[in-house]
Amino acid sequence: GLPYTDSGNTTCADASRDNCVTQAARDVYYSYTSPICQQVTANTCALAGYDTRLEARTGGACPGDVQLACNDDFCGLQSQITFDAGTGQIYYIIVNGFVSGSYGAYTLNVTGVAGNQANDLCANAYPINFLPYESAGNTICAANEAGNCVGPTSNNVFYRLNLGNANCRYVTVS
Repeated sequence: GLPYTDSGNTTCADASRDNCVTQAARDVYYSYTSPICQQVTANTCALAGYDTRLEARTGGACPGDVQLACNDDFCGLQSQITFDAGTGQIYYIIVNGFVSGSYGAYTLNVTGVAGNQANDLCANAYPINFLPYESAGNTICAANEAGNCVGPTSNNVFYRLNLGNANCRYVTVS
């Protein structure tokens, strides 16, 4: 359950796989099944005597087929990641070092905030005021406020394109 805190150590851990910057480092794995739709934040900011890196993955067997988040140096040399977790899905949080020589004691803190994304409602659509525009996200915690062109039962998030009257142009969204 969340909040969760664990004191661990990567000194005796194997460097079983490349970390999220493709460099093998000693790593420790945590598994979390989310009971609700929520935004999860994990960090090593409280205590770590070395340069940590955090990664979140999901899908398939451990360590997961899909990377959701990766971070190094969010708070000094320690790390923090945030990702959206869907109900009943398994997530893997991986604590490792920046490089193979980075290892030691750490404190992992994991918290969750229940609820939907801000742009889950049309009234809160994220503005797009310039092009090109790029955004990454997901619809895991989104509701079905409006039907769509392929069926009435899908989660949706909203963006609002507002480029003003100065430019008439074709826009491609993918």
